[in-house]
Amino acid sequence: MNVTPFLLFCFAQTFAKECYCGIGSAIKRVIGGTEVSRGKYPWMVYLYLTKPDHDSFCGGAIINNRYILTAAHWIV
Repeated sequence: MNVTPFLLFCFAQTFAKECYCGIGSAIKRVIGGTEVSRGKYPWMVYLYLTKPDHDSFCGGAIINNRYILTAAHWIV
């Protein structure tokens, strides 16, 4: 039995309290891609995590009103 999806959802819930959902960033960064207008892909999200030793960011996709799917290596 693969427990990876379950663990991902548990981690997502743990870090959801640190989420700044709905607050737009004035910084525009496009790395190796094409810039699109805001709202063109409404299911995509920007995740930002502050840790004592560094800050990191990653992208994710909205699964439903409670879960975001992102790369497991970013969370662990």
